[in-house]
Amino acid sequence: MAVALGWPLTLLRDVVRARGRFMLLAGCELAGLAAYGALVCALAAAGAPLWAVVGANGTLPLAVGLAAAASRPLRGWARLRPAFLRIDTARRLATGGAQLSAAEITSAVVYTADRALLGALASPRAVGLFEGPLRAHNVLRALGAAFVTTVLPAAARLRAAGDSAALRELAVRGMRYALLSTAPLAAAGAVSARPLLELWLGARYGGGAPALAVLLSYWLVYAAGMVGAALLVASGGATRVLRAALATVAANLVLAAGLAPSAGATGVAVAIALPAAVQGVWLARAGLQAVGGLPRRFTRAVVAPGWVAAAVAAASAFGAQRTLAGGGPLALAAAAAAVVAGWLVAFVAVLDHSERQLLRALWRRA
Repeated sequence: MAVALGWPLTLLRDVVRARGRFMLLAGCELAGLAAYGALVCALAAAGAPLWAVVGANGTLPLAVGLAAAASRPLRGWARLRPAFLRIDTARRLATGGAQLSAAEITSAVVYTADRALLGALASPRAVGLFEGPLRAHNVLRALGAAFVTTVLPAAARLRAAGDSAALRELAVRGMRYALLSTAPLAAAGAVSARPLLELWLGARYGGGAPALAVLLSYWLVYAAGMVGAALLVASGGATRVLRAALATVAANLVLAAGLAPSAGATGVAVAIALPAAVQGVWLARAGLQAVGGLPRRFTRAVVAPGWVAAAVAAASAFGAQRTLAGGGPLALAAAAAAVVAGWLVAFVAVLDHSERQLLRALWRRA
């Protein structure tokens, strides 16, 4: 009920996003998270009934929506008139929204079905080993989603304005920076999977390390696919995004049913990672083709920064794990340092002068 009450208000957050006011959007989401966290902690500390604490966990959309409403996102817009409402436009929006919602739901379908298959075909213990890696790898999904929320409205505006050159530049840079942000985290996390899981969940969950490493592996390409999906949607290709998602679900279920009995949590991780990697590559190529075709030097333009940083991060994390005795907080610090090392090498060796200037300016503003 709490989610149902708050969800309509998140449309105001989407208005802020559509207007390109991303700093304001970040402020609204942080304010909503702070209010949500304070409410849940206060109820728990006061000894509130369990139903109240559980209900408060559903208030995040309401908190973010109210924060967006307080920013007055509609200020400066022309007043809505009945003449602005067109049946064909409403139909296209409804169709596209339904397709995107269905594509998003496929992730929940995959995770739920894979847990069920793992429990039925392997063991309940395997489900427990799988849960930690699954939740840890979702951190990268949240990071990748941040690029989608910025690329999609910008791409839609450029498409409407007919600025094809700027749209192609947005596509290449969006994928380039998405991979640069996520690939080093995936590489360092995969190498450090066991000590990180043991630090987070305890020593008995270290057996989930192979599953975590496999789940993180497809993020060497998948973030570019998320940007590609945003470009397809901005170009009217939501149907293609949905078809790719449905194909990925089908492949996942077949692989999970075949691998779960023999390989357990690691097998189900492979069933997620392999179709997702193929989907990511396909979406990246389709998104670039939708906005004008692949760049001539695709590897250098899109892939090189992220993969160079990932290679450095993986090598640094591996060296640190060989040097350090045991895990604990030192393992987390070593993984973080490995990621930073990867980013620094990419900054110096791969990014061009204008990109380095841009990052310096953003760092100073932050």
